[in-house]
Amino acid sequence: MNYDHAYHAGCFADVFKHIVVLAILRKLQKKSTPYCYLETHAGGPYYDLRGFEASKTGEAINGIQKIWTLDWPEPIMQDYLALIRQVSHFNKPNACSVYPGSGAIAAEVMRYNDRCVLQELAINPFIQLERFFEGNKRVACYHQDGYAGSKAFLPPLEKRGLVLIDPPYEEVHEWKKLKEYLTMALKRWPTGIFAIWYPIKDRWGIDKNLSKLTADLSQPFVRLECCPLLDDVPYRLNGTGMCVINPPWLLAEEIRPIANKLAKAFGE
Repeated sequence: MNYDHAYHAGCFADVFKHIVVLAILRKLQKKSTPYCYLETHAGGPYYDLRGFEASKTGEAINGIQKIWTLDWPEPIMQDYLALIRQVSHFNKPNACSVYPGSGAIAAEVMRYNDRCVLQELAINPFIQLERFFEGNKRVACYHQDGYAGSKAFLPPLEKRGLVLIDPPYEEVHEWKKLKEYLTMALKRWPTGIFAIWYPIKDRWGIDKNLSKLTADLSQPFVRLECCPLLDDVPYRLNGTGMCVINPPWLLAEEIRPIANKLAKAFGE
């Protein structure tokens, strides 16, 4: 499979992932000292939800479009929706037309002394990233494998920050590669925040792989999940999760009620 995130942009998994990422970044910003945001699989900066790829799957319809006009009292939800609305003048009050990637969200909210490192191996998304952030000295884009390339950036000079690991899980040995990367990364930066996105299809397989991934960890971690569908049908995407290592204080308490409300909003 040749993964292209343009087919899945703005889906419910994207929404949940970006809410968690934004919540972590806002907590990092409670301190004045700078932080570094690093991605292993950055993808493109923005996605046209009216384009061929997004229109073919229609996944944004049951994702960002479903919550676009709803009222959310939670501060992080108001923050997230305001951010998505302001990133493009194409977005209208009744529909989202352009949806940002994780790197664009992180770059949009970072302060003058924060930094982004975005890695992408696929050539077309990388070219889009490079063109979009051209001239932005606080955002560095690298055309390379994020697992291998990250070693040069860990630990970051700022000593604080977030690493988002968001692979497409298209390879048979993806979980093994993820385990090897995490072992290396935590050895180099044991106090860093690492957020690992994962799809939920069959519950047994996910629990097995996550148990192996976290078995040797000495760091605290939380699993944050949003499941709009029952997780007993292995051929479909039933839910989405984020395993956050060294989570910021009260992250789970903030996300839990939002995950429940999102699951109901996205559910059939």
